[in-house]
Amino acid sequence: MCLWIIDFLLNRPQVVKIGDYLSSSVTLSTGTPRGYVLSRMLYSLFTHDCLSCHVCIKILIFADDTTVIWLITNSDES
Repeated sequence: MCLWIIDFLLNRPQVVKIGDYLSSSVTLSTGTPRGYVLSRMLYSLFTHDCLSCHVCIKILIFADDTTVIWLITNSDES
């Protein structure tokens, strides 16, 4: 199973199609393919233990998006 997941994630070909134009293929070795159930599950497992380490930091996770909100209290932090 692990080898199948590794194969799923590494060395994926990607092309872009706009109208009749098809770009040349590029090999991807990072990220997960969009639209796959496994991609969402892997993202959830990866971000499951993301915890805020400070009271002024909020981490919001929804589906496959993560937002980090940090309250800036003085001009040195901006």
